[in-house]
Amino acid sequence: MDGGKVGLALGPNKPILVFSDDPRGLAFLSDSADFIGRDAAIVVAWDRRDATEARLAPYFAGFDPPQLVTLRRAGRDEISLALISAHGLTRAFPVPYPR
Repeated sequence: MDGGKVGLALGPNKPILVFSDDPRGLAFLSDSADFIGRDAAIVVAWDRRDATEARLAPYFAGFDPPQLVTLRRAGRDEISLALISAHGLTRAFPVPYPR
């Protein structure tokens, strides 16, 4: 669901890969193997940043420190996100669906 919202915001020319056990329809838009060697921007809830980096560490050569971005609505903090620059995808991320 979140990946789809990001895709709508960025438009059809930006590839969106969902590193999840439940990528839904986004799993079929791009093959992560096509991006081996390339960098990625990881967006995740701030409180899940450490677990996400640990889970994705086998798939990237390294990460920059996360940057905190807080989205606000009606003058209130709504959600805190971590933006993490990930460098050099090392291998394809497996999707939970048969090919």
